[in-house]
Amino acid sequence: DVRRLGQGVVLEGSVVVKGEVRILDREAGRTLVEVRVHEGRKRQIKRMLKAVGHPVVRLKRTLFAGLTVDGLERGAWRDLRESEVESLYALTALERKIV
Repeated sequence: DVRRLGQGVVLEGSVVVKGEVRILDREAGRTLVEVRVHEGRKRQIKRMLKAVGHPVVRLKRTLFAGLTVDGLERGAWRDLRESEVESLYALTALERKIV
């Protein structure tokens, strides 16, 4: 199943979605996996795993566009550093408007 996810899963009849998948832990009939995708779409991870017969029980996003949740308590937030804002603008190729 890990190999299938890495080679690509057909979703919605035609969209082939590939993900980098790594098994982190197996315990009591459950498996903890890390899935990396380059372009996430609505409920993509859940749909990918369901397609190979493994429904998702819990999902946690830990990285997005180089930003992590490291050091944040559940429900907490922080302001982005200027370098992070600049990086997001560079990733999206948008022009920054300073007001």
